[in-house]
This record gives sequence, structure tokens and C-alpha cells, in this order.
Amino acid sequence: MSEDKAKRLNLMRFWLFGTFVILWAISLTYMFIYLAPISDVATVLRTVWPVWVVAAVGAIVLYLGYKWWLGRSEDDTPAPAMPESGSPPLPEPPSYSQPGEGGSGG
Repeated sequence: MSEDKAKRLNLMRFWLFGTFVILWAISLTYMFIYLAPISDVATVLRTVWPVWVVAAVGAIVLYLGYKWWLGRSEDDTPAPAMPESGSPPLPEPPSYSQPGEGGSGG
């Protein structure tokens, strides 16, 4: 894998992890505020863990999919067929003489 692709993969890993941490903090805070007056911390964690599992699995799938997509070789992807065409015809040079002037008129 080239250095550019490795940098892209590291950036993707950084943002996926950061997104997971933000989602973890927001969900835990929201559920704690919502459930804390009527329950304990264990109930809050039991309520929120499915969200964390789904987010973690989604982040892992996205990471592995992106890693696979970056790792494809250039030979695997067919190049789009470009129609062959010649160069465009040259324009005719302009004629600066009036129709009644000179030329082959008789």
C-alpha cells in the first residue's frame, strides 16, 4: 500500500474512533440524565450498550471496507473505454475578398 493510501486509512481510523467516542459520550450522558432519577448506573449501562455495539460494529465494517477498497490493485478495475477519434478538421482560412472583386470572375 502506498504512503498516500496509508495516510488515508489512518485518517479514516481516526475519524471512526472519534465518532464512536462522541457517540459513546452523548448516549451515556443523555441516558444518564433521562434514567438517573429513577434508576441506578447499571440500568443506564444496560440501556445504552446496544447502541455502542451497533456503532462499534458499523465502524469496524466501514474501516475494513475502506481498507479493502484502498487495497484494490489497479489491474482489478477495468479502465473505461474511450472512443478513438481523430483530430478535428482544420477550419478553412477566411476569404477577405468581396464577391465582385478579382478572382476568377469573368
